[in-house]
Amino acid sequence: MSKYQSRDYSALRDYLAKYNDRIVVLSFDEIAGIIGDSLPNSAIDYNQWWGASARCTHAQRWEESGYKAINRGTNRQNKRMEFERQ
Repeated sequence: MSKYQSRDYSALRDYLAKYNDRIVVLSFDEIAGIIGDSLPNSAIDYNQWWGASARCTHAQRWEESGYKAINRGTNRQNKRMEFERQ
């Protein structure tokens, strides 16, 4: 199993589930701290990783919390992600 496949984003789901805010903004470092692992290079290098389809386990986890990752096109440069309540 690759390191990417072994990452568990359940902690991010649980973290986001505690919020009622319409938008939650987290830095990549904060997300890494929440999941207890570094983000994969693709999350840092490609904005598209965050908008992955619900078939991807990482996207399923935050969508289970009621949030969707919002790709503003500047997330990679700002090293942060916005999650919007659905």
